[in-house]
Amino acid sequence: MEPIFSIEDAGEAPPPAPPLARVELLPAEIRRSILFCIDDLEDLRAMVLASRAYRAQYLLERKRYLCQTLKASLGTVLVDAYAVQDATSTPYTSPEDVRSFLKTYATMHITPRQTRPSTRFVLEDHATESDVVSMAAFYRGCMRTLPETFVTLFHQTFKPQFEACTLSATERLRLLRGLYRFHLYCILFGNVPFAQENPKALDSRRGATCRDLSSEDKMEMFFLTFPPWEAEEIASIHCVIQLEYDSVLDKVKEDFHRDHSRFSYWNDMYTPPGAWPYPTCQDDYAEGMPSRGIQVFHQILTSNSHDKLVELVDKYSVRAYNFFQDAVNDNGNLEIEEVDDDQAVISFTYDTEERAPLAWVRMAKGIYRADGFGNQVPDNLKEWGIVFWDSERLDRANLDDDEYALYSWFY
Repeated sequence: MEPIFSIEDAGEAPPPAPPLARVELLPAEIRRSILFCIDDLEDLRAMVLASRAYRAQYLLERKRYLCQTLKASLGTVLVDAYAVQDATSTPYTSPEDVRSFLKTYATMHITPRQTRPSTRFVLEDHATESDVVSMAAFYRGCMRTLPETFVTLFHQTFKPQFEACTLSATERLRLLRGLYRFHLYCILFGNVPFAQENPKALDSRRGATCRDLSSEDKMEMFFLTFPPWEAEEIASIHCVIQLEYDSVLDKVKEDFHRDHSRFSYWNDMYTPPGAWPYPTCQDDYAEGMPSRGIQVFHQILTSNSHDKLVELVDKYSVRAYNFFQDAVNDNGNLEIEEVDDDQAVISFTYDTEERAPLAWVRMAKGIYRADGFGNQVPDNLKEWGIVFWDSERLDRANLDDDEYALYSWFY
């Protein structure tokens, strides 16, 4: 799939401008300092497109300017964003490649903030300019608005008295983290379409990887590298995406029936190409389409007509049986590493994206268990996005203890 946005390639150069404004006549050193003060990608883009002088200045050090805005926008999620870019651009086609990649990724995201690789190491010293440009394109074209979109999706099933409000910085980072990590899982084990790739071809460079690794493998080398509440973030993202695909496919199911006018040309007894061969295909596709990843889901959400929706479903529909559920729930035969005594009890002090949220502490009743996610958490709590919300939002929702209870390992 082609990048959605690229600052340096955003159309032709600006049209002929009136006489230079004073800000364009400033010395190059000052123009450079002004660009480094811009920490929002939209503001940077607006400045670059509005002024030939600042566009020229930007092109001299575009990697550093984009790194600046990505750091400000993504914070600690920058490691996950770079992992998505690395997995997208590098053909990890064997189980050994995937294991090695995820081992490196784990060392970057599980270490405490004090010893975690700096953003300078991740981007300026490690990523190429092309990587940074693609990361900026993916963030602006897809990820930037999705946290607010998912708030709406989660609120559709939340308690009626729950009052929607603006996302806090911590909630936004939790949502971005879950979105990037779910997309990474789809790249490695799902059916994410790539540029020059036939969306219908399941035997793509990632397809073989998914079949060669068991659900236990995926659980061990992906989900168990995260704290349990962060693994549950990924599961909650998948849950609401699948619910949305259920709704989308229900809207278009008549368009894929063999008796629809689209297939009037077909006179054979067999199912015409593009039609669903049997009614339960809708369930199969609702289970498989989340494996296409976040970018396809974003296209589905933003389609502006029924015909466009039908076109996208026809292009990206795929069956992928249990590509996610088996892996996130398969921990029965794994030896879970014991945690230290001082880590066995978790408590809530304040909201930060690096500590367990209040909802998790209440659900777990202060007990840390590495595999306490997936089928350990009731679907209604996943549909509410319970692990994303700050304490203030949860307190306003006035949830009782029964609604926090996990149904498996606390009874």
